[in-house]
Amino acid sequence: MINNSLINKVRKSILDFPDFPRKGLIFKDISKILLDVNLFKKIIICLSKKYQDKKVDLLCGIDSRGFIFGPSIAQYLNIPFVMIRKHGKLPGDVLTQKYKLEYGEDSIEISKNYIKKGSNVIVHDDILATGGTSEAAALLLNKLQVNSIKFLFLIKINHLFGDQRLRCYSDDIFSYVNY
Repeated sequence: MINNSLINKVRKSILDFPDFPRKGLIFKDISKILLDVNLFKKIIICLSKKYQDKKVDLLCGIDSRGFIFGPSIAQYLNIPFVMIRKHGKLPGDVLTQKYKLEYGEDSIEISKNYIKKGSNVIVHDDILATGGTSEAAALLLNKLQVNSIKFLFLIKINHLFGDQRLRCYSDDIFSYVNY
């Protein structure tokens, strides 16, 4: 499943933008991956294969960059895709969870109607940094009484230790490329 050649290709396609969106942060831009159709397909296949033989009922993608790979991974796995959106972006009956960012505070929401109690869920975002957003997603899913949560990321920023923050929600935390 780990393909070092593909990992190197992904690394070369990610651009760093220092001091964005705030001074002291380094933004990891995945835009070049989206320009390479073959690379995008290979990433989807690699990320999907991790869960191909596991009991998973749906994939939740976190707004907004979790919407880039998430629907394709869900389609590959033949499971539904559910959006976890920023506050105020979902209609109907929603659950809301506040969380802290590296540079402020925010909240995310999920529809109460799309996830059944006892579901096995993958939470996907493109990058795991401090883990605040993913932890908020886990708290939302726990309120909906899911059975299990697996975390799936394209990229993890190791020195921010976001995976340690998520360990109390799951021991299944996977990132394809680590910095």
